[in-house]
Amino acid sequence: MEEFLSQYPKVLLTLSYLGSFVVLATLVVGITPSKKDDLKLQSLMGKPIFKKIYDFVAKFSVIQKK
Repeated sequence: MEEFLSQYPKVLLTLSYLGSFVVLATLVVGITPSKKDDLKLQSLMGKPIFKKIYDFVAKFSVIQKK
């Protein structure tokens, strides 16, 4: 994977932007006062395919949520 990303730096940049957006969006959902969006996010994270996509994209994020 590293070899592929080193050959195509634009892909790495795109994944970094996308990953950062996903992590920031998750943080915003967590700090909003409404619990409706929290429940929607939890239901999406309960789906294995969504969770795998989220984990993959979040790996490339410049901002890490711990």
